[in-house]
Amino acid sequence: MARLLVAEDYDDFRELLADYLRARGHDVIEARNGAEAIEAARLEHPDAIVMDLMMPVRDGASATRELKASSATRGIPVVAVTAAAPRGVPAQEICPGCDALVSKPVDFGTLLGTLATLLRS
Repeated sequence: MARLLVAEDYDDFRELLADYLRARGHDVIEARNGAEAIEAARLEHPDAIVMDLMMPVRDGASATRELKASSATRGIPVVAVTAAAPRGVPAQEICPGCDALVSKPVDFGTLLGTLATLLRS
């Protein structure tokens, strides 16, 4: 299974998502904001990142831009998670650098499928 970083400021949802992914065999690292996500990605080298776009301290879009600008982390796929995206809009338009987009409320099956696709690439 994969080593995943989940960046989400809402504690209950972050824990629910992390527990769900762990129950499916993944190793999960948690971050509460974009700044923590950048640090965790640099230190832990996850296989993929699930990144909420609207977080305090540092939002997910700016954190993703920084991660994609660094040679050490640019290859890590980022799945943007947001309630603010209109359906059908490509991930790159919502979050430049993000590899995929999953709308909130999150359908866990869709998220797992998206992660599986990105991890196979």
